[in-house]
Amino acid sequence: MRSSNTAQAPGHAEFSPSSISRLFKCPGAHQLSKKVSVKEQSSPAAERGTAMHGLGGYQLDPQQEPFSADDFSEDEQDIVAQYVEYITKLNVEKSNVYLFIESKVQVINKFDCWGTADAILIYTDEFGKLWLHVVDLKTGYNIVSP
Repeated sequence: MRSSNTAQAPGHAEFSPSSISRLFKCPGAHQLSKKVSVKEQSSPAAERGTAMHGLGGYQLDPQQEPFSADDFSEDEQDIVAQYVEYITKLNVEKSNVYLFIESKVQVINKFDCWGTADAILIYTDEFGKLWLHVVDLKTGYNIVSP
């Protein structure tokens, strides 16, 4: 197994994939947000999801920021454990896997359009076919943002 990790990029991209629906619904929102100082608001659900991503990242790569499972409910620990088990299984079953955890992914080079992938696995199967798995950990039960 080969592993390569890129530290999670701070902040948000100008055109982030997670907020692109707002741009499609209201194209002028982007230009307006440049002129008006708008503080991004978080919610307890979003903060909890971010923490659960941190726990999963740390369990898969101890070089990530440390998190203790003791800070999470049994349900939350179970969600993260299923994610970690899935990634670990893929990583162990395949050979010559390149594994990236919480890595910055540039979507379009001409614009500030990037996101952070929870897990990316790249490998070649026994037939020489190249595989790419992009895994997105979903932790919530409620809508966090419209």
